[in-house]
Amino acid sequence: MKRIPELDGIRGVAIAMVLVWHYFASPMEFPMRSAMAYLQAACRLTWSGVDLFFVLSGFLIGGILLDSRDAPNYFRTFYVRRFFRIVPIYAATLILTHPLMGWIGMHQVGRWWVYPLFLQNFSMAAKNDLGLWAVTWSLAVEEQFYLTLPAVVRYVRKALPWVIGAGIVAAPIIRVVLFYIFPSKIIAPIVLMPCRADALLFGVAAAMWMRNERTADLLRRHGIYLWGAGAVLLAGAGVITLHPGWTYGIEMIGFTWLALLYMVVLLLAVTQPQSWLGTVLRFAPLRRLGMIAYGVYLLHQLFFVALRNSLHSWPLAGIVVPALGATFSLAVLSWRYFEKPLIDYAHRSNRSTFHQ
Repeated sequence: MKRIPELDGIRGVAIAMVLVWHYFASPMEFPMRSAMAYLQAACRLTWSGVDLFFVLSGFLIGGILLDSRDAPNYFRTFYVRRFFRIVPIYAATLILTHPLMGWIGMHQVGRWWVYPLFLQNFSMAAKNDLGLWAVTWSLAVEEQFYLTLPAVVRYVRKALPWVIGAGIVAAPIIRVVLFYIFPSKIIAPIVLMPCRADALLFGVAAAMWMRNERTADLLRRHGIYLWGAGAVLLAGAGVITLHPGWTYGIEMIGFTWLALLYMVVLLLAVTQPQSWLGTVLRFAPLRRLGMIAYGVYLLHQLFFVALRNSLHSWPLAGIVVPALGATFSLAVLSWRYFEKPLIDYAHRSNRSTFHQ
């Protein structure tokens, strides 16, 4: 499948939501009933930008695997390309940040070796603490998921929809079981891979539908039903927004509900590109933000916490601008001179029927 510009826009929306959560909705406090307090309340679900990333990642990676499931170098090509896309900047961030932990007032959760092995989410769940590299739990979830998905796509054919459906149903059940068995470990249902597989699998399901000519044609011709589903799901998200402390409800069905909403948004983006949604997602600055999203995701919280802990007398609002400036500047440089050259090298040296 050719590159779809609207998907870069979705990635930009996802990282923008994460930035709003970590820079505004979560850390700042405003007087009750003030305009800023109401605005902050409206941003309560921006933490789910990670869920949007999961759905988009499942769609893109699932699509790549479906398109190339019969390629002779299927596994090698997939894992080499994923390595060069994910690991270099991630490793550089870990190496450069670790010596600065004491200075910026942050701590590490678990042994150091769990981070290069993408096992930190297990340590975070066990200790009920996110620690220094809090945002990397989602990378661990994705990498663990992609250790199994290629084999499933390659060898499970007719039963693949049933396997995906079973995974989607199982995720909220596992979350609820963990919630009851370990009620004090509130982080575990959030950061463990089986608990969040529903969002990734919704993306894979969407990729399957778009590769079935009949289903894809129905989605394109009957977009009104997608818009209707999106409206219902958005209304449900509004209910979740009004109950921010509803932990059991969020873990039981909220994660799945939001992932389903984001899958519908993704399907609208790819099947109704001439709609107002497609126009918004093709907005050039949003797409450019989507291009550097990975670097921004890895760096933004480190800069914010480092500046907050170093500039104690500054108000949080005054720290946001320099933190964003440093994050965007380094992310742009990383993409242009580090990430993209490595990605291009991986593609040149591992040619196959894979599509980007």
